[in-house]
Amino acid sequence: MTSENKYCKFHETYNRQKWKIKSNNELKDMIEKQFNLTGDTFILMEYAINKLNDMDFKLKVMKVNLNNIKTRLSKTNALLNNTVSTVNVLRDE
Repeated sequence: MTSENKYCKFHETYNRQKWKIKSNNELKDMIEKQFNLTGDTFILMEYAINKLNDMDFKLKVMKVNLNNIKTRLSKTNALLNNTVSTVNVLRDE
């Protein structure tokens, strides 16, 4: 259920309940504010969860990129070691 659906559900519940409380407008206002806060809380939590999921995805991509760099550095290191060995062999001749 999306945050909009949850928010609408809270308002539907509020709209059904508020007619049961006819004599106390202050209480009705408090209930409405509580439903608004609850809806806003769900929206903010979903936003935070989405941001964390985005960060998790970006971190996984970054990990793959770092592993690729590590592989390239290992290959470069092997080539440099091979070059040093070749130079040493040539010097000895």
